[in-house]
Amino acid sequence: SKVPPSNTPKAAMEAEDAVVVDGPRVEVRHRRLNSLFGIIPWKSRVTERLYDERSVAVKSILFSPDRPSTITQYVEPRVLSDHINLANLFWVAFFGWWVSLGRLVSSAWSFLLYMGLRKKRLLLFAERELRLARYFFFPFNKYVHLPRKQVMLSTRATDGEGEQHRAPATDDAATEVVALLAHDRSSPHHHVDYLFMIGAIVPAFLHAVAMVATWLFVLTIPASKLNLHGVLFSFDRRVTLDVSRGLPQADEETVLFVPSAGNHFYYKYSLRGVNIIVANLFAFVLASIILGFVMSKDWLAAHAGLIFFMCTVSIFPLAYCIGMSISSIAAQSTFGVGAVLNASFGSIIELILYYQLLREERGATVKSSLVGTVLGTMLLMPGLAMIFSGLRYKERRFNRAAAGVSAALLLAALVGIFLPTILFRTYGSYDMQCTHCTNLQQNVTADPNRSLECLQCTYEQPDPADDPFYRDKVQPLSVVCSVILPLTYLIGLWFTLRTHAKEIDAGASEADGDNGHDVLMSRSVGLSLLCGCTVLFTLISETLVTVLEPALKNIGLSEQTAGLTLLALVPNSAEFLNAVQFALQGNISLALEIGCAAAVQTSMIQTPAVVIISSFLDAHVARSVTFSLVFPSISMFAVVLSVISYITVSIDGKANYFQGAILVAMYILIVGTHSVAPALNP
Repeated sequence: SKVPPSNTPKAAMEAEDAVVVDGPRVEVRHRRLNSLFGIIPWKSRVTERLYDERSVAVKSILFSPDRPSTITQYVEPRVLSDHINLANLFWVAFFGWWVSLGRLVSSAWSFLLYMGLRKKRLLLFAERELRLARYFFFPFNKYVHLPRKQVMLSTRATDGEGEQHRAPATDDAATEVVALLAHDRSSPHHHVDYLFMIGAIVPAFLHAVAMVATWLFVLTIPASKLNLHGVLFSFDRRVTLDVSRGLPQADEETVLFVPSAGNHFYYKYSLRGVNIIVANLFAFVLASIILGFVMSKDWLAAHAGLIFFMCTVSIFPLAYCIGMSISSIAAQSTFGVGAVLNASFGSIIELILYYQLLREERGATVKSSLVGTVLGTMLLMPGLAMIFSGLRYKERRFNRAAAGVSAALLLAALVGIFLPTILFRTYGSYDMQCTHCTNLQQNVTADPNRSLECLQCTYEQPDPADDPFYRDKVQPLSVVCSVILPLTYLIGLWFTLRTHAKEIDAGASEADGDNGHDVLMSRSVGLSLLCGCTVLFTLISETLVTVLEPALKNIGLSEQTAGLTLLALVPNSAEFLNAVQFALQGNISLALEIGCAAAVQTSMIQTPAVVIISSFLDAHVARSVTFSLVFPSISMFAVVLSVISYITVSIDGKANYFQGAILVAMYILIVGTHSVAPALNP
């Protein structure tokens, strides 16, 4: 009998690779993408957990200050009863007193207006500000709410369709409240609004400053939420906000309740999947861009160390958000789209940085950065993952066959990269360079055929641009290798995603772990974040390259060492974080795969792209070779040894802190050797 078309293997594969938007399938797709070739695994979820599935620690930071039900539901009872703690005292000492002082200023201003205009509404507002001043000085074990009379009046003042009317009132205060809630510009009190709004500027500004400061401190985010409502209160027209002690009551409309000024679990807080600490680092991004474009080059050179530090820190949140957006978009798209995004935008930070360096003719720095990236991802990253995993689990096992395949592929990629180096070192021209030479022609007993006696002579190769053998033989070979390596990468993607997808993904299980729910970042939001972060780093990279030389000179670091360490590791900081997180959760296989995938992308995508970019710049700017695919012998041997060391350490399929320490020690030794080696040629 015929197999129904919908049940054929081809149809099943197409259905499996279709675009998905619902939460559970998106999270399953995300976990499967982590196990595929060419895609760097990403630890963070792309869907949101339900409240009931979260830990007690996470629940305690999800409350909303204007929704008391969330506080009593998720905040521990001991926090609600513990009013005198370190966080609350911190609030009083550093923020509470001057925020309260701003409320007193607003109250005094409203009272002065009352004395001059004799409007009872102003007196009520002054009394409200006085109550809020006492509240914000120590707002814990207290809550702000509407009086029952005002709640009833505001309900009567609004009909079912939201249109506001005047309700009958029994006293003058009620009339003031209803007029205030109505926002009626024809009200006789309308002109008074503009006067007391002047007094609202002071508390609003102080609350805004406190809100930003407590938000950046992370652990005091509850105090930041408190100050956000303080800013809103400054322009709130309600004059009869009351303050009561204890917990909010069910029959009252609570406006604000914060049980504590801080919580040490807020390092887990996230905004659409982006950790709060990473989000706060965007302050460095904005500061770097503003200073880079506003200040002169002389000012930037004078403060090069500070600007370089700010630009370096800015790389981490941008790289993290780019990785997060790629992972989210890929999980909601087909496997092919995910692989292409990972191969292109996964290296966008490094490629933008290398392009800026090549424009400044710093090919040696780019070369050392590429070498440093491979060393970091093959030695330091798996080493740290093994150390953290070993300290927590003693020993973990992983699929040594999969690790061997990734390492073998990387070794093949390195062959393509270093073939031009081997050819040039073997057949290129050499010049003899001698030092400490003495003229012997005046010595009559000396050999007449000898004129100089030197203590040290070495054979060195000239700049590749000055060698005819490089221009005629090595440079064309470099271009050929730069074309073949990306094609090999694409063949690997086709092999794992299409022709042998079931064999490669045989061990994956859709039942592994919990399924997701709401998607944290839609494809449109992820694409916007991806493009936005790319543009931001493009702006930052110009400033970074401008201050690079004076900054390194101030700290006594050569560009070669900086390329091996800072410029190589910082753009991959998000991958380092993911590797450590996977290791701490016992998934050492994915932790090691991150390093291999990053090294493969460096060898098969970034290095060929740099060769092509350099060739384009050299042809259009009419200058010498900016970047050549000829590496120093020490770099070639170091990279090959790092791959061999990784294969040797992981050949038994076990991971412990001893093996990790060996890899980290080798990384330190190799980088230390490079730091004392002579400067590299482009």
